[in-house]
Amino acid sequence: MVLSVLDAEMMQAGEIAVHPMENRMTIVLKPADLLKFLEFTGHNPHIADLKGN
Repeated sequence: MVLSVLDAEMMQAGEIAVHPMENRMTIVLKPADLLKFLEFTGHNPHIADLKGN
């Protein structure tokens, strides 16, 4: 089982850049599209405040 936790502040950005599995390339996508991808792959991501304040 994989638990996906996404930073709430990151999810408020217009676009985010991520490395898909390997650090040889970067893709840029909207947070809503990242959620769609995770849900499509059977993951139910949790959005949390990760600032630690």
